[in-house]
Amino acid sequence: MKGMDYVTITDHNSIEGAVEIAHLPGTFISVEITTYLPENGCKLHVVALNITNTDYQEIMRLRKDTYELSAYLREKGIVHFLAHALYDMNGKLTVDVLERLVLIFNVFEVKNGARSAKCNSLIEQVTASLTEEKIYRLAAKHGIDPMGETPWLKTLVAGSDDHSGLFVARAYTASKRGGGVTDFLDSVAKGRCWAAGKDGDALTLAHSIYGIGYRFITENLQKNKANSLPFINTLLRTLIDARGAKIPLFEKVRLSIRRCFPDAYDEDYEGRNFEQVLDAEAWRILSDTKFLASISTNDMNRKVFIVISRLVNRLMYVYTKRLTRTWPPVGIAGIFHSMGTIGLLHMLTSPYYVAYYHQHRSKTLIREIEHRFDLTAEQPRKIALFTDTLHEINGVAITIKRMVSTAKAKGLELVVITSGSGTTAFAGGIMNFQSVGEFALPEYPELKLHFPPLLEVLDYFEQEGFTAVHASTPGTMGL
Repeated sequence: MKGMDYVTITDHNSIEGAVEIAHLPGTFISVEITTYLPENGCKLHVVALNITNTDYQEIMRLRKDTYELSAYLREKGIVHFLAHALYDMNGKLTVDVLERLVLIFNVFEVKNGARSAKCNSLIEQVTASLTEEKIYRLAAKHGIDPMGETPWLKTLVAGSDDHSGLFVARAYTASKRGGGVTDFLDSVAKGRCWAAGKDGDALTLAHSIYGIGYRFITENLQKNKANSLPFINTLLRTLIDARGAKIPLFEKVRLSIRRCFPDAYDEDYEGRNFEQVLDAEAWRILSDTKFLASISTNDMNRKVFIVISRLVNRLMYVYTKRLTRTWPPVGIAGIFHSMGTIGLLHMLTSPYYVAYYHQHRSKTLIREIEHRFDLTAEQPRKIALFTDTLHEINGVAITIKRMVSTAKAKGLELVVITSGSGTTAFAGGIMNFQSVGEFALPEYPELKLHFPPLLEVLDYFEQEGFTAVHASTPGTMGL
């Protein structure tokens, strides 16, 4: 498996998956345990490695209390570690809880394949900041005896935390000792290993959600339903099928024949339902060899994102344009139909929204941890200003351009984010996203609104790490 010498599966509170592969060389049975800190019920995940069925049964009996669980694991000499320590699963993770955890556990996961680099690096910084004096001060504060002879020296490990099959071994634990499973686990127990691989990010999490959804659909959807959407089915299979399923020859021939008849999939979607429009737009992507060839990145996450973003942008534009075009004559039913479809599109895009939110929901906790463990570093301010009007000649556009010049003169980092007909590029403090299309409001035909590539804007915002956001207009960019 991707060059791994030893492999284990750590399902939540289950060893069924690990048992299924236990007959293979270099494998061992493990489990990810859901446990709770009795002081406030904080939900935690602890991974126990190389266990027996008897161990598993006792672990399940004790898992409701973190102290009882950890005592049992130490008594039995079971190598274990605290997974994604900064993942607040039930809203009860506090700095005091983290202080208790550094007393209870000696092995920490500091590179989780589904968590952001910021969270991963912060827990690594926390463990590195520990000293003998600090550990015993925390022990006196919380009334907990620290574990081990040198409890201020923590062992650091990694795990993929993959739930979809798309990112197996994205992050992993490495050691120079490879004399067998026992030898490898001994190196983990004695701190002779290190965390390796890649951190997670919003795209990793979003695509994991899509992967799980795709697996569910393909395993439960009727075959004739899948055949009614040949192009979207092919697109999804190409992008996010973790099993690497190949497209059958018959389907390849059928798709090639349908590609030869573009009139069947023109841009006039009147009378077509959402599924037909979705499949037609998938056909456009599969047939656009220039676009596909322009995706030069080798990062699978980035490839999937670029394709899904293009598909979503087109669909959003199609239905928003239909809404503005049909506003007066169609009546309330047509309006609600278009609005409902736009809502459905946002629901289908929600894995990205959830992922972006998920990666940042613990900002307050992170600041408190940095302060308590003396890790606070002054973060430079980086301001994003969203606007729909910049290229026009009006008071708002002129004022914004002056703001950019003033900010630059004062050494402030201000980025104006807008969308227009020009190519996507950054210049002079202005980030312009090439619009998917433009349309005029029914009551104001002289006012053109550009439809921005929504996911690309969110991705840019995520990567740039802005500390403050301002919206100057309530249009497609401001909203």
